[in-house]
Amino acid sequence: MEDSISRVRTLWSDRVAPKAGHPKDAALSPIEDGYSTEVFRVEFQEDQRILRIYPKKSLPRLNGYLSANRIFESKGLRVPKIEASETAGDYAWVLEERIEGTSLNQLLDEPEALRKAAETLAELHRHTRNRYGEYSGWGGFRLTLRWRQRFPERWSKVTRLYPELEEATDRVLSWYRDWANSYSPRRYQLLHNDYHPGNVILTPEGRIALLDLRSPRFGLGLMELIEAAHHFMGEEPSDWPPLLDPYLESADSETGASYEKYGEGCHAVFHLRQADRFANLALGTRGNVEDRREWEKNALDSWDRFCRISGVVGPILGLTKVSAFNSPRFQTEA
Repeated sequence: MEDSISRVRTLWSDRVAPKAGHPKDAALSPIEDGYSTEVFRVEFQEDQRILRIYPKKSLPRLNGYLSANRIFESKGLRVPKIEASETAGDYAWVLEERIEGTSLNQLLDEPEALRKAAETLAELHRHTRNRYGEYSGWGGFRLTLRWRQRFPERWSKVTRLYPELEEATDRVLSWYRDWANSYSPRRYQLLHNDYHPGNVILTPEGRIALLDLRSPRFGLGLMELIEAAHHFMGEEPSDWPPLLDPYLESADSETGASYEKYGEGCHAVFHLRQADRFANLALGTRGNVEDRREWEKNALDSWDRFCRISGVVGPILGLTKVSAFNSPRFQTEA
């Protein structure tokens, strides 16, 4: 770590400070050291900035980040202002504003803060792109469309765990498509793609600021809403209304969004995704046998909840006397 700090101090004094017009003497504190990005807080003369450093092999990520920042700002959204960027030697760097404010992690019990976070997400999703035809690139990446297009891959984990559900595939996919298509039949929404409380700040001016614009794309806004509700409000959909309701009231879909029309569907899709998530864990190598038993039980519970909410009629997977699960892999002697 000391070698890393020393290297970044040299980069700051030799390249960043002269280009950005800041003092060469500054305090640097590591915030994140990931596979493709190093992030540092820079403090000088009672002021602060954020310095992001990318290895040369990750230049497409930097270009995507700069492009996303520029596009979000052009849409009127509050994002960190970019001061300077450069590719130098084996590294590229970007210096940006450090936005003052309070993380939503600290405001999850504040209804007004949650309302603003929901309305900002709805505002983001009002920026759309044609749903059919060629999808244009953005920042060097093709824009992927996420869970809906990956349905066979996701659902296959559930059917591997419970082969009996293979016969329900068409019914589940048909229900999901009808729900997704009824919201915005011809457009996909602009997604942040990592909208959780740690990436959302309430500024002193009362605005929501968005951080970590590393992977925005176009896709189905309702899926991002479900993921955001999970991050902000927890795993019980009955706790979601403080985020879900303001979003649906603010959303500008072609058919008009209402809780009655989409709220229950959001709950159903959440449980469908949870079945996928827990099935993946149960089929994986993490944890011990007891962990995998619990994950399989959770996958079964999620499937049952999806069926009850959606009205999809599928095979009933009951409990056995031998095991809490039908999978012979986990059966033990009674």
